[in-house]
Amino acid sequence: MTTLSFQTVAIAIAQIFVLCLVGFFLVRRKAVDESGLKMLSWISINISFPFYIFYQIITHFDPIRQMNWWAYPLINVSLCVTGVLLAS
Repeated sequence: MTTLSFQTVAIAIAQIFVLCLVGFFLVRRKAVDESGLKMLSWISINISFPFYIFYQIITHFDPIRQMNWWAYPLINVSLCVTGVLLAS
């Protein structure tokens, strides 16, 4: 189990590192200026990574292995509702 977790984290870190390298080489070869790099980083962080996380959850979710999976959405909703109530 630990090996699978380490492997998953290592792959995720490697993917982020590859994105950084691509950005570095695009800037170094002057294919992208600073504003273009900011746009690419915004797209990768705000669009690509959340979609990737959602895809991983949808394809790898096994409710039998995670007995109390239903508690996490309830905790999340209760925290959001509590925050809204405290803010108003």
